Amino acid sequence: MDLQQTMSSQNQIGNIVIYGNSPKFITLIQGIFPGALTIILPWRTPKKDAAIILAKSTMPIDLLLLCGYDYDSYSAPENLYLERNVYRILAVCKMITNDSTKIIYIDTLNTNKGRTYSRYLYAKKILGHKLKIALPQTQIVPIPTVFDQQKQIGMQGGIISQMAAKVLIYLGIIRTINFQQLQDHIQGAIQSPSNTLESTPTIKSILINIPRPQLIDRALRILLG
Repeated sequence: MDLQQTMSSQNQIGNIVIYGNSPKFITLIQGIFPGALTIILPWRTPKKDAAIILAKSTMPIDLLLLCGYDYDSYSAPENLYLERNVYRILAVCKMITNDSTKIIYIDTLNTNKGRTYSRYLYAKKILGHKLKIALPQTQIVPIPTVFDQQKQIGMQGGIISQMAAKVLIYLGIIRTINFQQLQDHIQGAIQSPSNTLESTPTIKSILINIPRPQLIDRALRILLG
């Protein structure tokens, strides 16, 4: 991306909401747009509380970046798990955007299977699908696991999950990118027109009604899709 394009984008975007608590995305966006007003909206914020937080920002916003997931929802009943990761998120997005808002949705990598046993994968894909239908300007950006600037993997989980992930990365089963590559992805999405697809492909869920630990969900995703 050339300097002229970057400066043009910075001039157009002055009011940003980051929906999610990811430090790497907060650092990245604030680095790209240092002069913008940036509001951080935690992923688990109830809709009423979101309205209070967002009252600090001028509506509608120029840029909305979605980069979250409720990791406590692995053990929740199916209806609450979907409410926390899909339906509440979608309702808030509709509330704070209009047709001119740039929307960037950070998705997990696409699967070559039309079904999944993973709660995480299913929620990420269904949210992307519904965002694209309700807010067609949404730019969906699938990214691999990210190594941060301290060479640590940006992946939730305990010690066992982290160790298992590092082994799978070493074996080439889990793909990764570094922080600079992540920044290039995000800047490219901001500069590009929204995806031309009317909607994203749907994915079939299998047994996601069954609560499970995060480690089990990750294993199901890797082994079965």
